[in-house]
Amino acid sequence: ATSTSDEVTFAAGADLSAATFVVSSGAKLGLSLDQASAVSATNAITGAGDVVITMPEGTGSYVETALLKVDLDGGNLTLDLGEDDNDTLILASGSSIDLGGGVLTISDGKVDVLTNAADFLNVSSVVINSSIILSYSDFVSIVSIKGTGNAEIVCADISEINSLAEVIESRINLADSILIPEFSVKVA
Repeated sequence: ATSTSDEVTFAAGADLSAATFVVSSGAKLGLSLDQASAVSATNAITGAGDVVITMPEGTGSYVETALLKVDLDGGNLTLDLGEDDNDTLILASGSSIDLGGGVLTISDGKVDVLTNAADFLNVSSVVINSSIILSYSDFVSIVSIKGTGNAEIVCADISEINSLAEVIESRINLADSILIPEFSVKVA
């Protein structure tokens, strides 16, 4: 393990499949996507600290499906998907993100919470610097959303579409127009 005053990380190829992580308040754990997925196969990453999961940069458009189980008690989760904005992380079936009121930050790519119906709970705020795809029911559970990216919201019926404008307005800061994401709507 490598430790700086800010973050603990592990060497590429480190076998963490039997590891359990409880991240203390004020601490930050950095894992590669492969390491986080290996840990998530047997345990959720827990605690009150922050977690940064980094997906390697692929050539061209890179799509990866991975199991992630993060169950924090107010900690923040950053999903850093490489340097380009053309990579996609699809949360695998059985994935769960519960931040206990923490913030989810998506950087440099697209995170798909919808395709495999990953659990998306207690995320107080989402900072989108690239893109996220989520269901209407997941979107309404967020208290605030900001960033320079795109939120794709998938609605199940016309009533969800009709209420979407009001829901979006209550979750963004209209006075800060630079940090209002673009929104796109699809019907399931």
